[in-house]
Amino acid sequence: MVFSNAADVLYRLERVSEGDINSSNTDTLVVSNVSPTDFQALEAKRKTSEQRYRFSYFADTKAAILTAPTAAHEQMHIALYIHLMDAMCKMEVLDDWQWTASATVRAATGSSGEADTAGSPVHYRQEEGWPTLVVQTGTGSSSQTMHALRQKARWWFTASHRQVKVVLLVSISVQEAKLRIEKWTDQTAEGQQQTIEVSWTGPGPVHQAPLEDRYDPKFFWVEGGPLELKFADLFLRKPKDDEHDIVLSEGDLQDVAVRVWSAI
Repeated sequence: MVFSNAADVLYRLERVSEGDINSSNTDTLVVSNVSPTDFQALEAKRKTSEQRYRFSYFADTKAAILTAPTAAHEQMHIALYIHLMDAMCKMEVLDDWQWTASATVRAATGSSGEADTAGSPVHYRQEEGWPTLVVQTGTGSSSQTMHALRQKARWWFTASHRQVKVVLLVSISVQEAKLRIEKWTDQTAEGQQQTIEVSWTGPGPVHQAPLEDRYDPKFFWVEGGPLELKFADLFLRKPKDDEHDIVLSEGDLQDVAVRVWSAI
Protein backbone atom coordinates (compact mmCIF):
# COMPACT_ATOMS: atom_id res chain seq x y z
CA MET A 1 0.00 0.00 0.00
CA VAL A 2 1.01 3.65 -0.41
CA PHE A 3 1.49 5.60 2.80
CA SER A 4 -1.41 7.89 3.67
CA ASN A 5 -1.16 8.53 7.41
CA ALA A 6 0.13 6.60 10.40
CA ALA A 7 -3.30 5.78 11.84
CA ASP A 8 -4.54 4.31 8.56
CA VAL A 9 -1.41 2.20 8.06
CA LEU A 10 -1.59 0.76 11.58
CA TYR A 11 -5.29 0.02 11.08
CA ARG A 12 -4.54 -1.87 7.88
CA LEU A 13 -1.67 -3.74 9.57
CA GLU A 14 -4.08 -4.89 12.26
CA ARG A 15 -6.49 -6.11 9.60
CA VAL A 16 -3.67 -7.95 7.83
CA SER A 17 -2.84 -9.79 11.04
CA GLU A 18 -6.49 -10.82 11.32
CA GLY A 19 -6.59 -12.08 7.73
CA ASP A 20 -9.04 -9.44 6.53
CA ILE A 21 -7.03 -7.94 3.68
CA ASN A 22 -6.56 -11.10 1.61
CA SER A 23 -6.62 -14.87 1.94
CA SER A 24 -2.85 -15.40 2.17
CA ASN A 25 -2.80 -15.35 6.00
CA THR A 26 0.17 -13.02 5.86
CA ASP A 27 1.39 -11.09 8.86
CA THR A 28 3.30 -8.54 6.79
CA LEU A 29 2.38 -5.23 5.18
CA VAL A 30 4.69 -3.49 2.69
CA VAL A 31 4.25 0.28 2.54
CA SER A 32 5.71 2.58 -0.11
CA ASN A 33 6.31 6.35 -0.25
CA VAL A 34 7.25 6.54 3.43
CA SER A 35 9.36 9.61 4.23
CA PRO A 36 11.59 9.68 7.33
CA THR A 37 9.01 11.93 9.00
CA ASP A 38 6.23 9.49 8.07
CA PHE A 39 8.18 6.63 9.59
CA GLN A 40 8.73 8.56 12.80
CA ALA A 41 4.95 9.04 12.92
CA LEU A 42 4.48 5.28 12.49
CA GLU A 43 6.88 4.57 15.35
CA ALA A 44 5.08 7.08 17.57
CA LYS A 45 1.68 5.57 16.70
CA ARG A 46 3.00 2.08 17.45
CA LYS A 47 3.69 3.13 21.03
CA THR A 48 -0.06 3.66 21.54
CA SER A 49 -0.93 0.16 20.34
CA GLU A 50 -1.25 -2.94 22.51
CA GLN A 51 0.24 -5.03 19.69
CA ARG A 52 3.99 -5.66 19.40
CA TYR A 53 4.52 -4.76 15.75
CA ARG A 54 7.98 -4.99 14.19
CA PHE A 55 9.18 -2.41 11.69
CA SER A 56 11.90 -2.31 9.05
CA TYR A 57 12.54 0.95 7.21
CA PHE A 58 14.60 1.53 4.07
CA ALA A 59 15.30 5.24 3.75
CA ASP A 60 16.87 4.97 0.28
CA THR A 61 13.69 3.55 -1.27
CA LYS A 62 11.22 5.14 1.18
CA ALA A 63 9.72 1.72 1.88
CA ALA A 64 8.70 0.07 5.13
CA ILE A 65 7.98 -3.57 5.93
CA LEU A 66 5.65 -3.84 8.90
CA THR A 67 4.91 -7.11 10.68
CA ALA A 68 2.18 -8.11 13.12
CA PRO A 69 3.57 -11.43 14.37
CA THR A 70 1.18 -14.37 14.64
CA ALA A 71 1.46 -17.05 17.33
CA ALA A 72 3.12 -19.35 14.79
CA HIS A 73 5.53 -16.57 13.79
CA GLU A 74 6.63 -16.10 17.40
CA GLN A 75 6.87 -19.83 18.03
CA MET A 76 9.12 -20.24 14.98
CA HIS A 77 11.94 -17.95 16.06
CA ILE A 78 11.58 -18.94 19.72
CA ALA A 79 11.95 -22.64 18.78
CA LEU A 80 15.09 -21.88 16.77
CA TYR A 81 16.40 -19.84 19.70
CA ILE A 82 15.83 -22.75 22.07
CA HIS A 83 17.81 -25.17 19.90
CA LEU A 84 20.63 -22.70 19.30
CA MET A 85 20.82 -21.92 23.02
CA ASP A 86 20.90 -25.65 23.80
CA ALA A 87 23.79 -26.17 21.38
CA MET A 88 25.72 -23.28 22.95
CA CYS A 89 24.99 -24.58 26.44
CA LYS A 90 26.40 -28.02 25.57
CA MET A 91 29.61 -26.35 24.36
CA GLU A 92 29.68 -24.20 27.51
CA VAL A 93 29.81 -20.97 25.50
CA LEU A 94 26.41 -19.59 26.50
CA ASP A 95 28.07 -17.15 28.91
CA ASP A 96 29.94 -15.73 25.91
CA TRP A 97 26.72 -14.98 24.00
CA GLN A 98 24.14 -12.20 24.34
CA TRP A 99 20.65 -12.33 22.82
CA THR A 100 19.22 -8.98 21.72
CA ALA A 101 15.76 -10.20 20.63
CA SER A 102 13.90 -7.58 18.56
CA ALA A 103 15.80 -4.46 19.65
CA THR A 104 15.76 -1.71 17.01
CA VAL A 105 19.05 -1.20 15.19
CA ARG A 106 19.47 2.07 13.31
CA ALA A 107 21.89 2.76 10.48
CA ALA A 108 23.57 6.08 9.84
CA THR A 109 21.49 6.43 6.66
CA GLY A 110 18.22 6.74 8.62
CA SER A 111 17.15 3.17 7.90
CA SER A 112 16.36 0.74 10.71
CA GLY A 113 15.61 -2.91 11.32
CA GLU A 114 14.11 -5.11 14.01
CA ALA A 115 14.95 -8.80 14.06
CA ASP A 116 12.70 -11.44 15.56
CA THR A 117 15.71 -12.91 17.34
CA ALA A 118 19.31 -11.73 17.18
CA GLY A 119 22.54 -12.05 19.10
CA SER A 120 26.27 -11.52 19.21
CA PRO A 121 29.25 -12.52 21.36
CA VAL A 122 29.50 -10.69 24.69
CA HIS A 123 32.99 -9.42 23.94
CA TYR A 124 31.80 -7.84 20.67
CA ARG A 125 31.01 -4.20 21.35
CA GLN A 126 30.37 -1.56 18.77
CA GLU A 127 28.37 1.64 18.87
CA GLU A 128 25.69 0.70 16.36
CA GLY A 129 24.78 -2.55 18.12
CA TRP A 130 24.90 -4.83 15.09
CA PRO A 131 24.39 -8.52 15.91
CA THR A 132 26.33 -11.30 14.21
CA LEU A 133 23.22 -13.51 13.90
CA VAL A 134 19.73 -12.40 12.85
CA VAL A 135 16.53 -14.46 12.55
CA GLN A 136 13.64 -13.02 10.51
CA THR A 137 10.31 -14.80 10.21
CA GLY A 138 7.15 -14.21 8.19
CA THR A 139 3.78 -15.90 7.74
CA GLY A 140 2.07 -16.18 4.35
CA SER A 141 2.60 -17.64 0.91
CA SER A 142 6.22 -18.73 0.41
CA SER A 143 6.96 -16.43 -2.55
CA GLN A 144 5.34 -13.31 -1.09
CA THR A 145 6.81 -13.76 2.37
CA MET A 146 10.32 -14.65 1.18
CA HIS A 147 10.47 -11.59 -1.07
CA ALA A 148 9.97 -9.31 1.95
CA LEU A 149 12.34 -11.36 4.11
CA ARG A 150 15.09 -11.26 1.47
CA GLN A 151 14.82 -7.46 1.38
CA LYS A 152 15.49 -7.49 5.10
CA ALA A 153 18.45 -9.86 4.75
CA ARG A 154 20.12 -7.67 2.15
CA TRP A 155 19.59 -4.63 4.37
CA TRP A 156 21.21 -6.28 7.41
CA PHE A 157 24.37 -7.09 5.46
CA THR A 158 24.60 -3.78 3.59
CA ALA A 159 23.67 -1.44 6.43
CA SER A 160 26.01 -3.17 8.87
CA HIS A 161 28.89 -3.19 6.38
CA ARG A 162 29.00 -6.98 6.80
CA GLN A 163 29.20 -6.85 10.59
CA VAL A 164 26.11 -9.08 10.48
CA LYS A 165 27.45 -12.50 9.49
CA VAL A 166 24.41 -14.80 9.29
CA VAL A 167 20.72 -14.14 8.61
CA LEU A 168 18.18 -16.95 8.90
CA LEU A 169 14.97 -16.33 6.97
CA VAL A 170 11.92 -18.44 7.72
CA SER A 171 8.58 -18.39 5.93
CA ILE A 172 5.54 -20.19 7.33
CA SER A 173 2.99 -21.13 4.67
CA VAL A 174 -0.25 -22.53 6.09
CA GLN A 175 -1.65 -23.14 2.60
CA GLU A 176 1.41 -25.16 1.54
CA ALA A 177 1.85 -26.68 5.02
CA LYS A 178 5.54 -25.87 4.76
CA LEU A 179 8.35 -24.09 6.57
CA ARG A 180 11.11 -22.71 4.36
CA ILE A 181 14.41 -21.77 5.98
CA GLU A 182 17.08 -19.88 4.07
CA LYS A 183 20.53 -19.36 5.54
CA TRP A 184 22.19 -16.21 4.25
CA THR A 185 25.78 -15.27 4.98
CA ASP A 186 28.05 -12.39 4.06
CA GLN A 187 30.33 -14.67 2.04
CA THR A 188 28.63 -14.26 -1.36
CA ALA A 189 27.08 -11.44 -3.35
CA GLU A 190 23.55 -12.78 -3.06
CA GLY A 191 24.15 -14.24 0.38
CA GLN A 192 21.89 -17.30 0.20
CA GLN A 193 23.86 -20.46 0.97
CA GLN A 194 21.39 -23.08 2.20
CA THR A 195 17.68 -23.79 1.79
CA ILE A 196 15.73 -26.17 3.98
CA GLU A 197 12.06 -27.09 3.68
CA VAL A 198 10.06 -28.84 6.39
CA SER A 199 6.78 -30.12 4.96
CA TRP A 200 3.69 -31.63 6.57
CA THR A 201 3.05 -35.18 5.30
CA GLY A 202 0.29 -36.16 7.69
CA PRO A 203 -3.37 -36.80 6.86
CA GLY A 204 -5.36 -33.77 5.69
CA PRO A 205 -4.48 -30.06 6.03
CA VAL A 206 -2.08 -29.42 8.89
CA HIS A 207 -4.22 -26.68 10.44
CA GLN A 208 -7.16 -29.11 10.62
CA ALA A 209 -5.18 -32.10 11.87
CA PRO A 210 -5.68 -33.36 15.44
CA LEU A 211 -3.12 -32.00 17.88
CA GLU A 212 -1.71 -35.46 18.49
CA ASP A 213 -0.75 -35.63 14.79
CA ARG A 214 0.74 -32.15 14.81
CA TYR A 215 2.84 -33.17 17.81
CA ASP A 216 4.22 -36.21 15.96
CA PRO A 217 7.63 -35.46 14.32
CA LYS A 218 7.23 -38.35 11.85
CA PHE A 219 4.65 -36.33 9.93
CA PHE A 220 7.21 -33.62 9.05
CA TRP A 221 9.60 -34.24 6.17
CA VAL A 222 12.91 -32.35 6.17
CA GLU A 223 14.64 -31.61 2.88
CA GLY A 224 18.00 -29.84 2.69
CA GLY A 225 18.97 -30.30 6.36
CA PRO A 226 20.72 -30.23 8.69
CA LEU A 227 21.12 -26.50 9.38
CA GLU A 228 24.78 -25.65 9.91
CA LEU A 229 26.10 -22.41 11.41
CA LYS A 230 29.84 -21.74 11.55
CA PHE A 231 31.14 -21.06 15.03
CA ALA A 232 33.49 -18.35 13.74
CA ASP A 233 30.61 -16.46 12.08
CA LEU A 234 28.69 -16.26 15.35
CA PHE A 235 31.51 -15.73 17.87
CA LEU A 236 34.03 -13.94 15.62
CA ARG A 237 36.81 -16.31 16.64
CA LYS A 238 37.97 -19.81 15.88
CA PRO A 239 36.55 -22.65 17.99
CA LYS A 240 38.84 -24.13 20.60
CA ASP A 241 38.91 -27.34 22.64
CA ASP A 242 35.44 -28.92 22.45
CA GLU A 243 33.87 -25.99 20.58
CA HIS A 244 32.57 -26.56 17.06
CA ASP A 245 30.12 -25.38 14.42
CA ILE A 246 26.46 -25.49 15.47
CA VAL A 247 24.36 -28.11 13.68
CA LEU A 248 20.58 -28.35 14.01
CA SER A 249 19.71 -31.90 12.99
CA GLU A 250 16.69 -33.04 11.04
CA GLY A 251 15.20 -34.09 14.38
CA ASP A 252 15.74 -30.57 15.73
CA LEU A 253 14.03 -29.10 12.67
CA GLN A 254 11.13 -31.52 13.04
CA ASP A 255 10.78 -30.34 16.63
CA VAL A 256 10.68 -26.73 15.41
CA ALA A 257 7.90 -27.68 12.97
CA VAL A 258 5.94 -29.40 15.73
CA ARG A 259 6.12 -26.26 17.86
CA VAL A 260 5.07 -24.00 14.97
CA TRP A 261 2.12 -26.04 13.74
CA SER A 262 0.83 -26.66 17.24
CA ALA A 263 0.44 -22.86 17.47
CA ILE A 264 -1.74 -22.61 14.31
